[in-house]
Amino acid sequence: MKLGIITNRYPAGREDTASPFVKDFVHALRERGIKVSVFTPEYVVDGPDNDPKVFRFPWSGSAIPIGSLDYRSPVNWLKLASFLYGGRKAAMPFVITHDVDYLLALWALPSGYFARYISQRTGVPYSVWCLGSDVYKWSQRPFFGHLTRQVLLGADHLFGDGFDLCWKVEELSGRECRFLPSARRREKRSILPKTGYNRFFYLGRLEREKGVEDMLLAFSYVSKKKSAVLEIAGWGSLASEIPRRMAELKIGEKANFLGKISEKEASERLRRASCVLIPSHSDSIPLVLTEAVASGTPVIATDVGDLGYLVRKFNLGKVVPPHDPKNLAQAMFDFIQEKRNYDPAASGLLDLLDVNRAAGDFLKVIAGKRSGPPLRRQMANLFD
Repeated sequence: MKLGIITNRYPAGREDTASPFVKDFVHALRERGIKVSVFTPEYVVDGPDNDPKVFRFPWSGSAIPIGSLDYRSPVNWLKLASFLYGGRKAAMPFVITHDVDYLLALWALPSGYFARYISQRTGVPYSVWCLGSDVYKWSQRPFFGHLTRQVLLGADHLFGDGFDLCWKVEELSGRECRFLPSARRREKRSILPKTGYNRFFYLGRLEREKGVEDMLLAFSYVSKKKSAVLEIAGWGSLASEIPRRMAELKIGEKANFLGKISEKEASERLRRASCVLIPSHSDSIPLVLTEAVASGTPVIATDVGDLGYLVRKFNLGKVVPPHDPKNLAQAMFDFIQEKRNYDPAASGLLDLLDVNRAAGDFLKVIAGKRSGPPLRRQMANLFD
């Protein structure tokens, strides 16, 4: 098989932390003898790698991820047009050059749009791996919702990286969607003993739907009454607003905005944190959850997607409602006061969220071999 992966993001170098699971998934497929090439948009990054199997197409808005553009601005619609034009122009040369005979689109939009475009012109089949924002966010909007459904209906197979997400895909498309976790290659990490319960850490995209504002507000309540520290690492459209908001809330002495950090630094800070905060408004199974578990660090997460279920089922920490800074603050208070010793690394969740398992399941499905029962029995079988 010569597989072409179309993805919104692909790490450009060893220190690029944008969607790092994609590179690990590609590696797992190549270990199984699959010839994999990657089609992805070009972004302004430092020190891109020179992998000949990775094709990055140019477009006019490459300073900001396509999913982070604010489409209330006419200028950003022009950038979207440039993105779609650049991708369509480069798509056929990519398929021909790499002799692709199967496509996998990561995110229904915009990657699925290019996969459908190629398939309609060449007959090369494609599958879609939904990863959260494409379904929870974009499919609910005019124009984008219609396009998402068209992409899903034209696909060979549908996958989702969360059970709740799979149900949403099935409702949207009327077709079966199979669970396929987005996971990292796991390296052995020494679990550091927790010496305190007041060091909170956020790692991820800095967007409104990630609940960053809720987290800052919650921490402002906590820091007035408790000795606590908050570290924030990530990238996104809110990066420039966070220092200003921290100053307004007068938490600058206790909260530290790190910006985008290296993978190595992120791993170290995850291990040293007392607790990881995941305050998302909508999500599937975010990568930071598995990273926290692998680091032996408990979480406080919102009850969205599969987050609440998994945190409760595997006893990973605390669950709070989304859009609720006061409840989030109370959970942080309780975490500090209880001094409870969670053991996420021993929970068994990492056996489920395994990149090698994901690669094997994907190959079984597209080869016509079912990788287990229909979705509504998968959860019971996996967790019994």
